[in-house]
Amino acid sequence: MIGHLQSVLDFDRGGAVARNLWNFYNAARTAILNANRESGNEILESLAADFSNVAQAWQQVDREITTSSAGEASLAAISSAHAADLVGSLNSRGDRS
Repeated sequence: MIGHLQSVLDFDRGGAVARNLWNFYNAARTAILNANRESGNEILESLAADFSNVAQAWQQVDREITTSSAGEASLAAISSAHAADLVGSLNSRGDRS
């Protein structure tokens, strides 16, 4: 599933958002491997929460874009901030490196 999510990223149009999501997916892949090696249910539960946060961020982007006249520029600013926050959060955890 993560491989598919990475394969559909458009770096030309997505810019920093696509790069941040690429990094998030790489960190998630590493966390899954660590959880498998360590039988780490806590790691998987935390990762599920991270993916839930990504989904919520995209829902917020959709709501804000729907009500914004700035359109694509707003999408880039909002989603880049959310993606960067999520990647930073995921990468800052010791069990995810």
